[in-house]
Amino acid sequence: MLKYTKWVRADYNQNILNTLKSEFNVSDIGAKILLNRGIDTPEKADHFFNASFKNLHDPYLIEGMDIAISRILLAFKNHELIYGFGDYDVDGLTSLSTLYLYLERVYEKIRYIVPSRQSFGYGLNNETVDLIHQNGGSLIITVDCGVSNYEEIEYAKHLGIDVIVIDHHQIPEKIPNAVAILNPYLEGSRFPFKDMAAVGVTFNLIYALNQKLESIGFFQNREKIELSDFLDIVSIGTVADIVPLLDENRIFAKIGFNQILKTKNVGIKTLLENANISDYIDAVKIGFKIAPKINAAGRMGDATKVVELLTTKDPNVARKIVDDLEKENSERQDVEKAIFSEILSLVESRKSKNQIIILENERWHQGVIGIVAAKLVERYHKPAFLFSVSNGIGRGSGRSVNGFDLYENLTRIKDLFINYGGHKYAAGLSMDMKNYKQFKQRFQSIATQYFEHHNPQIHEILIDDFLSFEDMNWSLYNELERFAPFGHKNPEPIFAMRNVFPVDAKIVSTRHIKLHFSQNHHHFYAIGFNLSHLMKKTRSYVDILFTVQANKKGVNPYLQYYIKDLKKHDTQNFS
Repeated sequence: MLKYTKWVRADYNQNILNTLKSEFNVSDIGAKILLNRGIDTPEKADHFFNASFKNLHDPYLIEGMDIAISRILLAFKNHELIYGFGDYDVDGLTSLSTLYLYLERVYEKIRYIVPSRQSFGYGLNNETVDLIHQNGGSLIITVDCGVSNYEEIEYAKHLGIDVIVIDHHQIPEKIPNAVAILNPYLEGSRFPFKDMAAVGVTFNLIYALNQKLESIGFFQNREKIELSDFLDIVSIGTVADIVPLLDENRIFAKIGFNQILKTKNVGIKTLLENANISDYIDAVKIGFKIAPKINAAGRMGDATKVVELLTTKDPNVARKIVDDLEKENSERQDVEKAIFSEILSLVESRKSKNQIIILENERWHQGVIGIVAAKLVERYHKPAFLFSVSNGIGRGSGRSVNGFDLYENLTRIKDLFINYGGHKYAAGLSMDMKNYKQFKQRFQSIATQYFEHHNPQIHEILIDDFLSFEDMNWSLYNELERFAPFGHKNPEPIFAMRNVFPVDAKIVSTRHIKLHFSQNHHHFYAIGFNLSHLMKKTRSYVDILFTVQANKKGVNPYLQYYIKDLKKHDTQNFS
């Protein structure tokens, strides 16, 4: 549980503010929202508001793209067997599905493999390389993995198999000697935007390949391929991987969300029907209703079925797979709940003052420990690393708090690992458990040194603007809609309202709080999810942080307020 929230308001350059207001027909509030998202030039604002296909960057700016396309065209010419190999999470599975759906339209000798989390862990492995070799494959395209697979790619080369890597994870010190590595973080990449999910990088590959095929007359006697048709899948993978919904990702999401509701993809249609989604789609619905079911396959069993779902044209096959995913997701929830409960008992009983939670168990299901680690971070606001142990090998999954870079800090003790990879806030590794004690000591020491100078219990909330109730109207709400779709790094605008009186407050469903406020003789109602612990602060005037949404159901639509935090009224609340 967070101990302290700090409300932060930004300072604005008035000249930039005025320029954005005049050039893009936004209010003072709208211009501040732009600046709070790093959009401080007319060029960036134009790219933000006009999230259209024509504003996608040149895919050939990604380092190695021309080499990758040349190698794929050589495979076409020589009738080689191409294998796609993807990770087993939503990003990897949507990446692999995107790659396969495009290549099968232009080439007949394409297959795919999804590894088993339980059998092989993360990334390319020699057993899969052997299988591909036995089946006559001569080109592997990895998606959402590969950049950390130096030895496995060397082994593939030894067998005469070329590898193209499509990845977005941090670049290791030892870079694989692949034919091409498509990763925006790779040194030399001129691509203007770095923070894509792997599915976004994969889309750039098919975008570049499609351009090349058009230029050489490939579609002269064939039906041209509409690349925007792939953005339904791309947007799901982008949102699920929690990358910033800005720049290239914003285009994927904005076009993709529209594509989802009119999708021709049988698998996506079936997922929407299963989740009772028909009116609109947003990042929240993908994150809570679609992504967990896709993820469940890789966590609990065989994720290959997800690629089958996203590439099938048979509604009966799709329904059968979605039913399986529903069951696996339910099983995942039960297993996760049991492990989380067990770990809470351990943590609470030990009352450890360590700055990072590190635990292991042979009974914990490897597929869910990452989710449990994320819940521990949310509850204790400390980094957490959990290990599932089998045959003396620990496979760990970690999550972190803002500022503590998991990947960078793991790199400092990489001599302990068999392999590792990840991002700032999520990472995985495998390790001989003989090194576990040393891992705990060294990683705890790193965390202790960091948190001596950083307080993980302080959670900063950036305020987009200060409003009174009179400011909130349908005109402002319609302007806020221009900033959608919302997601990571482009959150729903958060506003502050000072000196509000709680006429009534009550706890609902044990964790939420329902509020009736008044300000200057105006009355409005709000809900605060998971904020029941703030109930005692509602006995006098308060300052509130809130977002606003429209409830358009019924004949009388109204604006709904969602409380994000509240404090007893005090001028010192705002730094």
